[in-house]
Amino acid sequence: MKYLITRVLMILWIFALSIPAAWANKTETSPDKGWSFSVAPYVWGAGIEGTIATLPPLPAVDVDFSFKDIIKNTNIGFMGVAELRKGRFGLISDIVWLSLSAKSSAIPEPFTRNVKLDFDQVMATLAGAYRLVDKDQSWLDLVLGVRGWYIDQTVNVGPGVLRSGNKATTTEGWVDVIGGLRTRIELGKGFYVSTSTLAGGGSSKNVLDLIGNINYEFTNQFSAEAGYRYVKVNYEKSGFEWDVDMHGPILGGRYEF
Repeated sequence: MKYLITRVLMILWIFALSIPAAWANKTETSPDKGWSFSVAPYVWGAGIEGTIATLPPLPAVDVDFSFKDIIKNTNIGFMGVAELRKGRFGLISDIVWLSLSAKSSAIPEPFTRNVKLDFDQVMATLAGAYRLVDKDQSWLDLVLGVRGWYIDQTVNVGPGVLRSGNKATTTEGWVDVIGGLRTRIELGKGFYVSTSTLAGGGSSKNVLDLIGNINYEFTNQFSAEAGYRYVKVNYEKSGFEWDVDMHGPILGGRYEF
């Protein structure tokens, strides 16, 4: 079922991208050549650590999945950025979907001997950008938008005081306001640095998203990037808790139409 959902999401994402891409290509032949469109699929090797809710009356579960654990336990994932721009104005979307299964022994006996966690996490951002500075291929953007979260979490508790096979599924979704700055700094000879600093909240107590990349531009249309990303979110509601840090290396590419 998860693989079917993945394929559907990918098809819908690609279809959604094709609409503004075709629009951008079409306007290039018109007198106004200000439209541009870019896509940037990437891999984010994010470790996950923090606290998530579990079965009552048990306490919250502390999780700590390293990059190695993520590679070992990830069922499937999908990540990508798309941007439509004209002049100083831009529209940016960023989607991260991760499906993970792992075991935790964070709850000691006699409550239970082990806990198995299965969760799907979607982090989807839609934001507008305004170019404050644009000079010599270096620029500074002001970014403001919304970030939606969706968590589908299943907890299986092993034998102990509780009966064997105790299981609960929790689904939660929420939206935060997020904003900040992003930059491009030209280094020369095809190299440049790109950064993004976003923060916000609303439904969450706080959200922080930091990205730093070193990029190499092979052509005016295609570039590769490598860097690091750190995301923190702290959300609690009616016994549900998702207080996690996600951080790790990024590797990807960008193509501009």
